Amino acid sequence: MVKGFRHVCIIIEDIERALHFYVDLLGFTIVKQEILEGKYPSTLLGIRDVKLTYIKLELTGNDTKLELYYFHKPKYIKHISPNHFALTVDNLLEEFNKLMMAGVLFLSTPQKAPDSDCMVCFCCDPDMNMIELVEDF
Repeated sequence: MVKGFRHVCIIIEDIERALHFYVDLLGFTIVKQEILEGKYPSTLLGIRDVKLTYIKLELTGNDTKLELYYFHKPKYIKHISPNHFALTVDNLLEEFNKLMMAGVLFLSTPQKAPDSDCMVCFCCDPDMNMIELVEDF
């Protein structure tokens, strides 16, 4: 069962320009910023040899997050479009199995996030928009 809306992720082309806009002009605060590479992001996104800067932003008093992805490798990624929104679910394996049985396309099986207490996977809606499903432990 879906519990709630979690975050929106967009791809950026310039980190400084994006942070100026979202932090300085709109008032978001940076919750986390790190470089992701290797098996986990490549498997999760279905893109080989990924290296990206991941920035999580929030507005004070709001649980929904905004994630920014800056791709170092592959350099230009918008045509592959990992833009997505995320939903928090009660039981990821149950949702995964239910949706698989209904013919929903998944980019990977559920994966343990290496730096947090959650399991995640991506599926696609009928128009191939990506949706991230997340179960917190």
